[in-house]
Amino acid sequence: MIVEMVYQPSCGACALVREVLLTRLPAHIHFREINAESPEGESFIERYGIVSTPAVLVDGKLLAEGITGRKEMERVLELIGV
Repeated sequence: MIVEMVYQPSCGACALVREVLLTRLPAHIHFREINAESPEGESFIERYGIVSTPAVLVDGKLLAEGITGRKEMERVLELIGV
């Protein structure tokens, strides 16, 4: 399983989501971060139709974007299965 998070460096919610993912994801799950402001990130955003950060994808499927609260984050973790 691959979990990808699209973030912006100046996004406070992105930093919180990153922290939760890094502490809660088991070691066997590959975690990848994509900077939305990089050329790769811009291409990634266009490919997946992402309009808000932070965005979380699992195995290429967009699970959530614009995550701002604990309830949303818990739902994402539940969908990931952790």
